[in-house]
Amino acid sequence: MTNKREAAKQVKRKRILDESIKLFSTNGYTETTIQMVANAAGISFGSVFTYFETKETLLEATVMEPLEEVREQLMIINYETEDVTEELKNLIQRNIRLFSTSKIYLQLVQQIISRPDRHPKLLMSLDAFFTDFVNHLIPLIEKGQKEGKLKIQDPELVATAYFSFLNGIRLTMGLEEDHIWWEKFIDSAYLLFGPID
Repeated sequence: MTNKREAAKQVKRKRILDESIKLFSTNGYTETTIQMVANAAGISFGSVFTYFETKETLLEATVMEPLEEVREQLMIINYETEDVTEELKNLIQRNIRLFSTSKIYLQLVQQIISRPDRHPKLLMSLDAFFTDFVNHLIPLIEKGQKEGKLKIQDPELVATAYFSFLNGIRLTMGLEEDHIWWEKFIDSAYLLFGPID
């Protein structure tokens, strides 16, 4: 019975998080109320506070918990690869797919980035995530440059430009995840690394 109860609690908590992501990303933090979250999740106002102490802790959870899932997927890199260019293409394809399916969540992230004064703790966490991603990608870029498969350029700048490209196309284009352009963006992203053919 305890396992069923715990499973039901986790389902309810996830529902609150999912609905909060949608509401915060659409309305912003200030305009989203706990009552709106409760209504969207189909629970009582007080039940939200069973899982999250305050609206701020709810926002933190909606940003940070999915970020860990994103981190796991973005950080998959095989540094031991025999073919750096093939590894880069596979990485880009995975990353493009992830960003194409994360529209609502990335809109929420943009809400945090666009108001650095409002949620400095979350902004610091997002900055740390960005830095980790760039540092994680640099060794693969350096390997490709040493092997003569990528043009010699600042690896940190290349990794930063790549991440900015991913983020930018998701946030500025508003494309649905099955739009044909996502596939076409793979080649454009690959060119940022300076492949030598």
